[in-house]
Amino acid sequence: MSKPVVVTIEHRSTRQAVRARLEQSLGQIRGQLAPVVNVVDEQWSGDQLQFRLAGLGQTITGSIAIDDRLVRIEVLLPGLLGAFGRMIAQRIERQGTLLLEKK
Repeated sequence: MSKPVVVTIEHRSTRQAVRARLEQSLGQIRGQLAPVVNVVDEQWSGDQLQFRLAGLGQTITGSIAIDDRLVRIEVLLPGLLGAFGRMIAQRIERQGTLLLEKK
């Protein structure tokens, strides 16, 4: 059973600006994951991104939803990866905050 990790990050931009910043960063994120992830699927629907990562025999799914004030990131961690949920959530929050604060 997958364990959900949910992180919300407040932003001070428009939805469009946040989405543009996320879209610009996806290539860099894929590059960082390349050593361990061999499949990355992403699908935008309005202001929500659905994604799937596969590598090392595991599949991680999740979503990023942008609203007027918050970005909500939900990641479903399968099996033993769920044990690292807190550490992963902290990293997502730290990196997400940096990404959204970039000028």
